[in-house]
Amino acid sequence: MKNLLITLLVLASFASRTNATITVVNGMSHEYAVSNGLQVNGEVIIKNLGKKPARVLFYKTDLKHNCNGETQFVDINSIARSASSWIEISNNEIVLQGEQEITATYRLLVPDSGKFEGSYWGCIMVEEAEAPDTADRQKGIRVRSLIRYAVQVVANFAGGQDKNLELENAKIDSTDNGIVLNVNVENKGNLLMKPVVVLELYDDLGTMVKRVEVPTQKVYPGMCKRFELSLEGVPIGKYSGVLVADCGENDLFGLNLTVDLTGKRG
Repeated sequence: MKNLLITLLVLASFASRTNATITVVNGMSHEYAVSNGLQVNGEVIIKNLGKKPARVLFYKTDLKHNCNGETQFVDINSIARSASSWIEISNNEIVLQGEQEITATYRLLVPDSGKFEGSYWGCIMVEEAEAPDTADRQKGIRVRSLIRYAVQVVANFAGGQDKNLELENAKIDSTDNGIVLNVNVENKGNLLMKPVVVLELYDDLGTMVKRVEVPTQKVYPGMCKRFELSLEGVPIGKYSGVLVADCGENDLFGLNLTVDLTGKRG
């Protein structure tokens, strides 16, 4: 079994304004092996793409997601596998001058004691804010957020791994994107999984009439993601289907199903 890793993953969560000037430039993933008592030093490199100074705030949250496509950032220790309290951030706030690039550091302090198996995670939020507006002192100081990045720190322990994905509630839907097959992929193990979901459809003669693949999405333990697979171009009829969540390294999870497109078009 390969050593499991810490994945640092940056997700951009845009606020109402999209003319923000900061960006995270040192890649989407930083990976380390973890065990009890380990201290990991990490960094987030931020650049100001604009000419004017940019104010940046740092704070921690937990992250969870569900089958409805919702991703929520919640208070730390709000989820069973929270690692947010293990993270120490070197800065709460910085100001970048125009076109300046800086490195903000953090430490992940894995507890010395306790039994940990599978994946634990937390987020470092990197949020651009406007400079405080003190022009109208009667209304107090106002800070408006421009953009934020959720830097996910995922601690994966090598021992006691349980890889278990279930594909559930597969159904045909009509959407703005046409006819699709929606399927929920639920992680019932303890390890972060990164499946590519593949659907193959076969007619009565065993000829494959459609193959569609949805790129990798991360599914955290105890949580769920919905995958949407396009059925556009498939003739009206009834087909045998094979639906597979492929996580690599021979980790395949799948089911057989019947896809009935009778009456779905025309």
